[in-house]
Amino acid sequence: MNIFHLILLISGFGLIAVYEIPQMAKEHHWRDLMAFSIVLLAAFILSLLMFMRIDVPNPMKLVEAVVRSLRKVSLNLIR
Repeated sequence: MNIFHLILLISGFGLIAVYEIPQMAKEHHWRDLMAFSIVLLAAFILSLLMFMRIDVPNPMKLVEAVVRSLRKVSLNLIR
């Protein structure tokens, strides 16, 4: 792990936050700000885990499970 790469990672996410958040707060887009903050935080955590070479589970497995469940429910509702 290179400290320079860690600083770049943190700086990149920091710059995104500094660029986006003040405008959303100024225009009182609170829901957008909350959603943006959650997605940005999740992306930062995943990036940090990958940087630390921690095995991160594939998020597509969760998405596939949710879609499969919704498909079963919708097919049962149609019948």
